[in-house]
Amino acid sequence: MKQFIVLAAILPILLLFFAQSSLDRLNDRRTELAESAIRAFERNASFGGGDITAEADCLRARLTQIFGVEEREVRLELTSSGDGPQVRYRIAVPMGNLMAGGALLGLNESQNRGVFTFEGEILDVRAATAAILEEERARTDETEPDPAESDDTGDTGEDAEDPGDVIG
Repeated sequence: MKQFIVLAAILPILLLFFAQSSLDRLNDRRTELAESAIRAFERNASFGGGDITAEADCLRARLTQIFGVEEREVRLELTSSGDGPQVRYRIAVPMGNLMAGGALLGLNESQNRGVFTFEGEILDVRAATAAILEEERARTDETEPDPAESDDTGDTGEDAEDPGDVIG
């Protein structure tokens, strides 16, 4: 009987280990899906040629679906650097239920939460290409000689006789 009482006390704690393992796998899968969605956002925003804010709205909707939170809880900040085509982004999504049996362990709901945060930088390829073409155009405009100022007659001087070639 004594062993049964000890088993009854220990068994729920041992079951938490199995439940935590399953919960860890679920949270790992969520973060993998989120990272995949973020990489797709980076790819579409850089090479897609579309509006970055529209792509960010699609990402916000996808993260809402992955983590099961409300759209207003997903914080997505886009900041543009003034001197180039880079756009920095920061994403923060709350993750709930990090510990299996949190209530059994004395954790309230606010203590059993975490935040998935991801930061990165996007290069807007269209803007970068336009900037490079504009620089190249400005450089060629500066180095191109004006045809009116040129006194090039087209004579290279190769037809003139060399005095050393005359045989006497």
